[in-house]
Amino acid sequence: MAFRLFDKVSSVGASRPVKLNLDVGVKDHTIHVSYEPTGVAAVSALIVNFQGSWTDKDAHTGIVTPAGLLAASSGGHSGVYLAIGSSFNYLIQDVNYSASAATAGQAFSAAHVIGAGAGNVYGAINVYIDSAGTLHTLVPGSQTGVQAYASAVLAQAAAADWVVGSSYPQTWCPVGRLIIEANAAWTANTSNMTPTSGLVAVQFISFTSTFKDIQVYPFSATDLANMGAMFSFKGSNPKFIRLFLSALTGSAVVSARYMPEDSG
Repeated sequence: MAFRLFDKVSSVGASRPVKLNLDVGVKDHTIHVSYEPTGVAAVSALIVNFQGSWTDKDAHTGIVTPAGLLAASSGGHSGVYLAIGSSFNYLIQDVNYSASAATAGQAFSAAHVIGAGAGNVYGAINVYIDSAGTLHTLVPGSQTGVQAYASAVLAQAAAADWVVGSSYPQTWCPVGRLIIEANAAWTANTSNMTPTSGLVAVQFISFTSTFKDIQVYPFSATDLANMGAMFSFKGSNPKFIRLFLSALTGSAVVSARYMPEDSG
């Protein structure tokens, strides 16, 4: 049974994830991609990535390409601490967005507190992005309560549930996590992000997609002239699939159909 992955998309982005029926043993995959010109700029490059996820559940968080966030040390105590270090693509409710690198930092969403006295302890801060490119932060439990975990592993475990289900607004996309080590009370938007004011070290963990490339198909000169191409391959059996339009140079809308087959 064929179904559509793209329906006249006009920019780089990913289709929604689709769960395959593994009981029928799908191992043959055929994809037909076509485009329609929409302006005077002829299409000179088009690349599609057929991707799969082998997780036991749809662990898709919305990240399409790895989040390029960092903890900005500039800004002193001005409340400017989180920055987008490199561009990335993400999905919110099956709509594609892109975040551009920016030198300007953004503040934490609340005065998160890690550490309360002597001795090194740890805390985790999850970072999200909305459709406008604004960053948001959440921590386990009270947003201004004290985190004082004995290890980074424990801090990570406490924060892990805050990137699944209904633990955060569904108009946000989880993009990463800060792990803070502190030897005194460190408070977001007040304490510095450099090793002072209670901070011992900070680590940013960028979330990545569970989807990996199965096949990358760049359009040839012939494909571009024909405004379409069909490619097939065997031997992969992911639990979820999607298509990623990773490059489109020129003005066009792109459509794609996926045709799985039982190889027997």
